[in-house]
Amino acid sequence: MHFERSLNRLMFGLVAAFMVVLAAALYWGVLASDSALASPFNYRQRAALASVERGLIADRENQTLAESLPNPDGTWRRTVYSPALHSILGYFSLTYGTGGAEAAYNALLGGTDQQETFTSVFERDVLHRPQRGSAARLTLDFDIQQAAADLLTDRVGAVVVMDANTGALLAVASSPTVDPATLDTEWEALIERPDNPFFNRALQGEYQPGSALQPVLLAGWLIAGNTPETPLELPDGLSAPVAVNGVTVGCVVPPDDAPETLQAGFTYGCPSAFSALIGAQGEAWVEELLTLFGATRHVELAGFTLPQTAPEDATVSRDWRTDALGQGDLRLSPLDMAVMVAALANAGNAPLPYLLDAIRPPGQTEWVPAVAAPQTQPITTSQTAQAVQALMVQAVAQGGTASAAAQDGLTVGAHVGLAESGEAGLAWFTGFVQLEPGRNVVAVVLFEGETDPSVVAQAGGDLLAVAHSVLAR
Repeated sequence: MHFERSLNRLMFGLVAAFMVVLAAALYWGVLASDSALASPFNYRQRAALASVERGLIADRENQTLAESLPNPDGTWRRTVYSPALHSILGYFSLTYGTGGAEAAYNALLGGTDQQETFTSVFERDVLHRPQRGSAARLTLDFDIQQAAADLLTDRVGAVVVMDANTGALLAVASSPTVDPATLDTEWEALIERPDNPFFNRALQGEYQPGSALQPVLLAGWLIAGNTPETPLELPDGLSAPVAVNGVTVGCVVPPDDAPETLQAGFTYGCPSAFSALIGAQGEAWVEELLTLFGATRHVELAGFTLPQTAPEDATVSRDWRTDALGQGDLRLSPLDMAVMVAALANAGNAPLPYLLDAIRPPGQTEWVPAVAAPQTQPITTSQTAQAVQALMVQAVAQGGTASAAAQDGLTVGAHVGLAESGEAGLAWFTGFVQLEPGRNVVAVVLFEGETDPSVVAQAGGDLLAVAHSVLAR
């Protein structure tokens, strides 16, 4: 009898163990199969990824920026050729996946977007040749990208350089950033850093614009039929500080007995002039203007993840005066700002920004264009845009907020805006350089923790000079 009870317990235990194993097999084989395949501990998956010859990434001049190089054991290792590229190209890791452009174009570079043919199946399963991805040519220019990254050395901030006519992104830089070669040894420390080096501030950042919105407000004033020389009602004068959303903001640079006009307010970055403008035009006008220029929605760049901002009823919850003065709930990324400035630099037409220029399938020698034709959206008339351009050029030449951006022999128009965001504030440079009549390149530089307008203006001017030198050759 005792023997039978022991045998029953043993059988019960074996059945229970079998059921546990069966349940685990069903869970991992069916319900959680996707996460199991993606797990960094799935060594078969790691081996499969390591055997893929990932496509190279090149710049607009076909200079190789990143590629896969062979290891002695037949696997491949990803190599990025300059630290200046880390923030935009991102990383490809067998353990931690992909980030940046490597993530945005992962299917293309890894070859998983390719349609299977008899030849591809034969090469893979019979000849055991590695899977090959397509090459990607980006709109980046390495020399301009290097100059953009250099501006951010030892700084927290972001840079965007864009062809105003086409929307082609010539440089995108963010700091701090991550060296992909350090992921395997420093991952835990990197993900815990408070400055979030994985975050692309140029594309994903959300910042108060401060007085950087003044070129857009100036354009709105002209659209409404006014002139820059129209006198404003400023009871306390042009240089009077303005209280907005719990902070007090003043002119970016001293106005030096300037007339009380919007032109002078723009030249010196005086919020009193724009507060008077908003009072004269009304908040409904402000809402319409900011919506027209795209300030109320983030610009999307295909493949790159944007912040998930909660929707809100703008007509009820927004304080449009506070937003227009740049100290409210409105938040913009450097890419958002670049598109708005590009609209003014491109005869009133806002370009749709893009980064992927062309694709070269494996085994091919010719590049296939990824963009059929540049796309633009009309915002305002060319007359209004040209008038704002002229005022931006004049502001640089006449001691305005961005006077330090002046470059000998070049037509540079620019503006510097400051925001009282957080404890240290922000400095924005927005400007353009003329390559030839009707063709401009825009640059946006954001320095976190900077309050000296001349610092960001000089950085922006130097960057535009590099862009002009590269594109004019």
